[in-house]
Amino acid sequence: YGSNNDSLKMDIGYQVLSLKYQLLKALQFQVTIANKLSLRQKEHEIHRLVRNLQRSL
Repeated sequence: YGSNNDSLKMDIGYQVLSLKYQLLKALQFQVTIANKLSLRQKEHEIHRLVRNLQRSL
């Protein structure tokens, strides 16, 4: 009976670990998307600044 209880605890521990891992992966994915978006926005800003400079020259 005791060993059965231990294996149940191990199963639950494993499930919690895999859930944490999935959450971490999802967070990393969101951060990657956010970084790409901000990079694209920065590029857009740079192009806008360059165009303004060219107009003023």
